[in-house]
Amino acid sequence: MSSAASASSSGAPSPLAPARGWRAAVFSFFFLNGLALAVWMARLPSVRDDLSIGVDSVGMLGLGLAGGSIAGLLLAGPLLARLGARRSLVIGMVGLAVGVTAVGASSSLLHSGPLVFAGLALTGVSNAFADVVMNVEGADAERAYGRTLMPRLHAGFSLGGVFGAVVGAATAGAGLPVVAFFAPMGLLILLGGLIAVHWIPRRPELGDDTATAPPFRDRLRASLSVWRDPRLLLIGFTLLAFAFAEGSANDWIAIATVDGRHLDNTAGAAGYGLFVGVMTVLRFFGGPLLDRFGRVPVLRASILVAVAGIILFVFVPGPLAAAAGILLWACGASFGFPVAITAASEGPQGPQRVAAAALMGYAAFLVGPPVLGFIGEHAGILLAFLPPAGLLVLALLTVQSLREQRAGRGPAGRAAAG
Repeated sequence: MSSAASASSSGAPSPLAPARGWRAAVFSFFFLNGLALAVWMARLPSVRDDLSIGVDSVGMLGLGLAGGSIAGLLLAGPLLARLGARRSLVIGMVGLAVGVTAVGASSSLLHSGPLVFAGLALTGVSNAFADVVMNVEGADAERAYGRTLMPRLHAGFSLGGVFGAVVGAATAGAGLPVVAFFAPMGLLILLGGLIAVHWIPRRPELGDDTATAPPFRDRLRASLSVWRDPRLLLIGFTLLAFAFAEGSANDWIAIATVDGRHLDNTAGAAGYGLFVGVMTVLRFFGGPLLDRFGRVPVLRASILVAVAGIILFVFVPGPLAAAAGILLWACGASFGFPVAITAASEGPQGPQRVAAAALMGYAAFLVGPPVLGFIGEHAGILLAFLPPAGLLVLALLTVQSLREQRAGRGPAGRAAAG
């Protein structure tokens, strides 16, 4: 894949970070971030068994991940402006590695709910912080290429989830303790992040080169000024709806498969793997749909498909119906987040707009675990998936805000899918 000749000076890769290396590095960070969450999600039933807790307590543990993520999102803009993208990514990967390893040790060796909570909080801070920076890098790389890259980059996140789910299911089936899975994955996250950061270009406007970077106050002021854009707020709501649909499956589909559909822990991990697997395939190969039909028609259809999948999973009994529901759910949730990030990046102050939109979208991942856990404990885990479906229906009213703003996108542009 060649670099775009029309890349802006702020987005073009430097000689030290060729275009292919930049793309591969950003993809790697998405993969590692997805892996970190999959490690937790895939073995969640086993952690619950280690701690001997109920669904409501699992939701409370999720508050550690959510609370840490809140802190990470709030810190992302100022810290990105202060530290630059490269150092921010290193900090995020180190925090992820330590947090994941701590959760595994606290579950299997110490059987301590509070320590699992603390490990999840560190994981949440690091994951949210790194995720915002990755999306900024991904949007800039896409702009440099002049091609559709974001769905494929987000496929890296899903691929990390698939890898984590497959290995998690294998370790669960073999009866291995949680720490025997979490600790090696933490090491992989650490080493992968430290290697990939060498291919991220240094860009003064993001604060990577302190000698030539704009003053910190100017960078912080630019990151705050984008919140006055009404279109960006509508994009953020659409992001939130799709993130809630995706995140509710990530958080609870393993538990729902075990408790709601009365299958074993291995089937729970496999159900999660099916969800992230389908999303991975569509994000890799679904770009031509966006280029041919445009963002808004594809996302409207996606919403309807996702809602149909959730309803099928919730209300139709049987393992085959559950699998079909997961498949449709994943198909519908695949494009929303990466497409919305691309839409947010268009126009001036692209990195700042991406950071703001990502913050709004990730709010769904924060409120999801405790809210769905509370509903699941009192009304049943399956019925807890109805609020995400309702939010998707509301997003039909705001999805128009994601329409193409530049030539070369959508049906008219016929840009090649990345």
